[in-house]
Amino acid sequence: MVFGVVTEYCVLANALALGRRGFQVDVVIDAIKPLSDAGGRKALAQMAAAGAREVTTAEVCTPVASPISQSR
Repeated sequence: MVFGVVTEYCVLANALALGRRGFQVDVVIDAIKPLSDAGGRKALAQMAAAGAREVTTAEVCTPVASPISQSR
């Protein structure tokens, strides 16, 4: 999961670097902020083209039931 302050710089650089290293990258879109709308859209498009998935804070904070707890 990648989140940060500036979409066009730290978020983009980290998301692309992690993707190049084989990690599945989830960008928490409501936990990032672009310097400009156009720059943010471009950065998100670059991350998506590299395989990053856009997710929200609500999605990543939702508990996932483990198989153990489901079998009881």
